[in-house]
Formats: sequence, structure tokens, C-alpha cells
Amino acid sequence: MTQDLVLNGDFKLESGALINLEIPKSSSPDELEEEAKDMVDQHQSGLYMITEITHNFSPGEYTMEVRCKKDSLTKSLDEV
Repeated sequence: MTQDLVLNGDFKLESGALINLEIPKSSSPDELEEEAKDMVDQHQSGLYMITEITHNFSPGEYTMEVRCKKDSLTKSLDEV
């Protein structure tokens, strides 16, 4: 599973580091925002390893494009 993120620049973050992502479940526009806030996708969330970082510098701004991957699920697909 791969996630691509754009983050504020951080020289301390490097490839190979592990980060914990909490990814919200997809919801319909009809659902209340408060209900959607508490919904975390247990299959996509979890520990990811950073595999690529591209540093972007522009006047007054430093961001990073970060690609991170994971190879396992925290919850079995049989439990759905």
C-alpha cells in the first residue's frame, strides 16, 4: 500500500523512517462531519516506511513530497 503526502519541510525526516498514519474512512456528503471525524480506516492506517522524499524550495516556503509504503494490515480482511 502506498501513500503520497505533501508535508512541511523537515530536514530530520529521511528515507527509511517509520511514520504512523491515521487515514479517515471515506464518507458520503450526507454524513455529519462529527461522525466522520471519529472514523479511522483500520486497513489503510498504521506504520508506513518512507521510501522517497523530494524537497521543494521556493521563496519563503519549504515543502516535501513524501512517498511511504506498508506491506501489511493491522486488521484481517476476514473481520470486515
